[in-house]
Amino acid sequence: MKKLDYHIDPKLDQRATIGMIVLSEDETVEYEMRRLIPEPDVALHVSRVNSGEELTPDTIMEMKRDLTAAASLFPRSTKFDCVAYACTSGTSMIGADAVHRQLAAVCQTMSVTDPLTALIAYCREARIERLGCLSPYRADVSQALRKSLS
Repeated sequence: MKKLDYHIDPKLDQRATIGMIVLSEDETVEYEMRRLIPEPDVALHVSRVNSGEELTPDTIMEMKRDLTAAASLFPRSTKFDCVAYACTSGTSMIGADAVHRQLAAVCQTMSVTDPLTALIAYCREARIERLGCLSPYRADVSQALRKSLS
């Protein structure tokens, strides 16, 4: 029998383990995350939540109902450094605290985040006092986002 040379890559979650809840209609966020975090020893687990084809207050509230189920699809034994809900408008309508409670209830994680919370934290850190908001969403969804940023 011939022996083959091989190389074992570093342990996947050696540096960090991230969980991300992505909208079912999103086609780019995993790619964008891998560009932001290209290190091979960072594990990125992705689950999807049904978002419908259009974000409306009703479809967003359905996502709220389904967030826990989406998070429960992550491997149960995984200990995350962070779990994120990748929906700014959803967080603005559901509320960051509610999102964080739901995800923390079913995931072993050190922290929970979302794009809205990250944006607000960055604006505070950078001392940004005025922010323009250009949104692709319906007026009622955009209004909730603007209200969350005020």
